Amino acid sequence: LAVDYKPCCGAFSADDKTLVVGDEKAQAHFYAVEDGKLKDASFKSAGVHGGEIAAAAYSPDGKFVATAGKKKKIHIMATDGSGSPLNSFGWEYHQAAITCMAFSPDSKMLATGSMDESIIVWKDLSEFNAKHREIIPCHVGGVVQLVWLDSSTIITAGKDNCIKVWKL
Repeated sequence: LAVDYKPCCGAFSADDKTLVVGDEKAQAHFYAVEDGKLKDASFKSAGVHGGEIAAAAYSPDGKFVATAGKKKKIHIMATDGSGSPLNSFGWEYHQAAITCMAFSPDSKMLATGSMDESIIVWKDLSEFNAKHREIIPCHVGGVVQLVWLDSSTIITAGKDNCIKVWKL
């Protein structure tokens, strides 16, 4: 599928039926996946990030997709196709570009990793007034990837050539 933008990140929904791709101009493009092929869903979000979308994640329950940009803001959208962020002003707490993100297995928390060498666990997503807990220091040079092992354990990889396990 040829596109007229520069893809920067992507994430599949838990059921593998939808793909979101973030671009360098703050747009999130959505595609349907049918028979192993991408079909343009003719939907993209309003460019709320003001810059490149560097990370994206679907919630395991399929209700939300989160995107984060190099401008340090996190936006969460419902997967109903409206395209409007549920947290209209975005969440901002990292001090540098966000590089990775993932929802907890129960979809109640979102973890973000950043070049500021930290991860933040955003809790209580139900009201989109997330409370956060910062974990510092995490990785010298920045966090490059994170995954949830279970609802209380996060594994991170960093530019310091280390993989670390965090119990919440």
